[in-house]
Amino acid sequence: MDARSAAQAAKIMDVAKTHAAKKSPSRSILDAFPELRVNSHGEGPISAEWLLPKAMWIKEREPSVWEDATVICEYQDYINYKLTGKMVASSCNAAVRWHHDGVDVLNKEEDSKDGEKDEDGGRPMK
Repeated sequence: MDARSAAQAAKIMDVAKTHAAKKSPSRSILDAFPELRVNSHGEGPISAEWLLPKAMWIKEREPSVWEDATVICEYQDYINYKLTGKMVASSCNAAVRWHHDGVDVLNKEEDSKDGEKDEDGGRPMK
């Protein structure tokens, strides 16, 4: 496992916990960030191998790569792009590794500005 972004993973959890405590000291981190319930019930850890810490690592340690990048994505999403020509994200990765509430997205079709969906039901990354 590539753990170069371990410090960034810890930073994400520290910021989330601090923000949650400021929002409401008597409430849990899950009240502030309900999407974290998908993984470790909001207590972390966030793995250094996941996209968010890796993206932070790139931004902090390789700023020219960050500036030149059009998209930062998971390897399997890039492989799908090369195979299909469509840049879409895996809903499993979005929920588990990006802490994105996939159920909420499915319930809010109006979140997409133009409502664009491909024939398989996914939304292109923009």
